[in-house]
Amino acid sequence: MSTTFSPESILKDLSKLWTQLADDKSAENTSGVIRACTMTFITAMDGEEDSQDINEIVAELMHGNPSRVLLLRVLRNGTTSGNIAARVQAQCWLPFGQRQQICCEQIEIESPISLLSDVPKLILSLAAADLPVVLYVRSPRLVADRGFQDFFSLAHKVVIDSEKFADPAAGSAFVRSAYQLGWNVADLAWTRLTGLRQLISQLCGSDGRRTRVPEIKAVRVLYAPPVSLIAAQYLGSWFRAVLPEAEVVVASGNQTTVMLAGPELSISLNGGDTAVIQKTNDYTSSASLPRLNEKELLREELSLIGPDPIFRRCLKIQ
Repeated sequence: MSTTFSPESILKDLSKLWTQLADDKSAENTSGVIRACTMTFITAMDGEEDSQDINEIVAELMHGNPSRVLLLRVLRNGTTSGNIAARVQAQCWLPFGQRQQICCEQIEIESPISLLSDVPKLILSLAAADLPVVLYVRSPRLVADRGFQDFFSLAHKVVIDSEKFADPAAGSAFVRSAYQLGWNVADLAWTRLTGLRQLISQLCGSDGRRTRVPEIKAVRVLYAPPVSLIAAQYLGSWFRAVLPEAEVVVASGNQTTVMLAGPELSISLNGGDTAVIQKTNDYTSSASLPRLNEKELLREELSLIGPDPIFRRCLKIQ
């Protein structure tokens, strides 16, 4: 179903959609549908981006985070229409061993850039009542658009990826300024560090009867592709937050290396995208650190709707 955009017409189309799904007797080996929704998940992108790609990502995310999905596509070039258009559909799947399908609502919206300032209030009227709103801004140009930033105050959580920016430092600077404005903004450049931070925490957490953290007096982070400068700076901020007495240095290198040193401790993590070699004094081992894809990163962020206290603490530290 498609229509010129108005909240009332879209809600009517959703009602018709669920009536059709409930009456659909064509699906074999099923016994009706379950309507599932735990949040409103808005994804905003430029018109040039691949819609099939994001549709596949969202469809898989819904299995663990069923939501009312709003896909907003902003049309910048070659658009003469003055209308905002939308269509509704359902995302359905049959859980293994079950006979009832689970279905979520999906609303696809197209807006010319000239009407972008009208979209936030229209989208707000489509959010699922009394449930959190998560906004994922896929396009760096939209993140930087002053008019589009009206969206951010409507969302319980805003997710961006500063590593997609032509100047990643501008993305990181935006995250810090958004934090100062009181917005709950997450950066996928930080999310990519989760596995590495967990590994470092395990290495430093304990040595039999005592913690080893106080032994660490110096930290050196050398970064090389695929690890970005922004990720390395986030990692440096994390070390400064959890090791306030240690000297932390971040610099470029030939390969990504993290070194922690103290009077009775030496830890070195060397490796590229997927493998890390750990050297703790005389102990050596290897660990796999696969680089998470977009779907896996979003799944992690959707698992925590509220502010990430560790990330916020790091944002306070330059």
